[in-house]
Amino acid sequence: MFTAQRVFVCFITCFVLSINLCYSQVGSSSVKYLGVENGLSNNVVNSLYLDHFGFMWMGTYDGLNRYDGYNFKVFRNNFGVDNSLINNHIAVLNGDKQNRIWVGTQKGVSYYSYSDSKFHQLFYAENGKNTILTSSVTAIAINKLSAVYVATDENGLFELKKGETVAKKVLLKSIKNYTVKALCVSDDNVLWLFIKDFGLCNYDEKTGKINLVKRDIKNITSIINAENGALWLGTEQGLYHFGKKNNVLIKSAQYPEKDNIMNLMLDKQKKLWISTDGGGIVVLDTKNNNVNRLAAGKEKGLLSSNSIAQVFEDRESRKWIATLRGGVNIIDQQSTQFQNIRHNALKNNSLVNNFVLSFSEDEQQNIWIGTDGGGLSVWNRKRNAFTNYVKTTNPASLKSNFITSILNDADNNIWVSSFSGGIDRYDKRTQNFIHYNCYNSAKGVDDVNIWKLYQDRSKNIWVGTTRGGALYRYNKLADKFELFDNDLKDIHSLFEDAEGNLWAGNYNALIKIDPVTKKHDFIKINLAIRTINEDSKH
Repeated sequence: MFTAQRVFVCFITCFVLSINLCYSQVGSSSVKYLGVENGLSNNVVNSLYLDHFGFMWMGTYDGLNRYDGYNFKVFRNNFGVDNSLINNHIAVLNGDKQNRIWVGTQKGVSYYSYSDSKFHQLFYAENGKNTILTSSVTAIAINKLSAVYVATDENGLFELKKGETVAKKVLLKSIKNYTVKALCVSDDNVLWLFIKDFGLCNYDEKTGKINLVKRDIKNITSIINAENGALWLGTEQGLYHFGKKNNVLIKSAQYPEKDNIMNLMLDKQKKLWISTDGGGIVVLDTKNNNVNRLAAGKEKGLLSSNSIAQVFEDRESRKWIATLRGGVNIIDQQSTQFQNIRHNALKNNSLVNNFVLSFSEDEQQNIWIGTDGGGLSVWNRKRNAFTNYVKTTNPASLKSNFITSILNDADNNIWVSSFSGGIDRYDKRTQNFIHYNCYNSAKGVDDVNIWKLYQDRSKNIWVGTTRGGALYRYNKLADKFELFDNDLKDIHSLFEDAEGNLWAGNYNALIKIDPVTKKHDFIKINLAIRTINEDSKH
């Protein structure tokens, strides 16, 4: 389920290093497309942002889109409705630590709050009054202290500090109206900005003053952090590298073209993705200086447009590409690496059964795979070989072929639970299975229908059983599973939260359990709970 405190003495040093240049046309068979036919409100896409909850937000020429991986939800301005989007022409997107989505439009700023599912407008103080900002927005940046900076066309820079509700307009040497084309918060938390017809500047948050750093560079459209505390500058005439420590400005020799750069993005592999207006995407590997170009074309796997507004990298390293007239393109370089693993009746060395219920990885990176009625497979990925275990007449074999859960514990022991067979632990030395029962002392019977194995941070192994079975915990000293609470029945899922509470799910309720006092609270859901997890907000 997607971010000055000093005045620099300026001197100009522009030079070009002689580095070998290697271009190639690159098409990716893993390019996917999203457009109006998929529910996108408009194919002119200006900005992308992945929020904390995994939604991809897409700002277009006509509306704001929220994409969940399957469907689009479109937000537009509703005339006369206070808490709707301020304008439909979206220019830029960003998000803060409060999970607010900041939306810069052609006529002002809105932010979307998940707390009330509404849009709110940005006000700023002017002449003793609070006024809605209605200027055309060119960039939004958020620093490490959660201050929000809004760059506008002809109305300057606005600052909204954390905890404040009204923004402040930042003056430029008594100049009221000026145009800010690009913003970037550097690694040392300094705001950098390019002001049209003025130059590259930084902002001193303590004094509230804008300091001119480099006057002689023009038409910067994008600023991002480079390695070693430097900056990459995208301009209407190509790419530059700027050293903040010595004010050295270098025209990129690796990529000397004078393309009109729309946006820059440095990915996790230290590759610089350069979005251009008409030239597609240029990918500069900053480690070896190789340069590749991704271009549009009618063939499958090529970009849908050569006019690129932005490239955004998500948590799984997918590249989301906002195009001007071609919708959204997605490059998923991992997508072609999926392998379909199936049972082959004509081959002994294959998955034991196609009906997979559970799996786990051991310390050797082998995958243990439990099936519904077929037994257990161990896939050695290095050799692409399978070892299969099934129930036989041998008392040291599996107790059941219906493998419901597999646990590789903190000591790298493999535990296997099954329906009608209890629990088995694999003995690596003998390659046999050691059997365990879950004796219900309250009922005087064994619970043999095991559904879930789980180990918490204290290395306790928990067992959820079904068919009216109870919750159990492993006693390592006694080497047996003991009844924890007979009232906690039909547990299908288990999870320990950040505070040490154990959460369980059954056929119709979520259960909060204190592992020490055994107190528990039932939260009625009236649906079967199959999995439980916790996000970073706790």
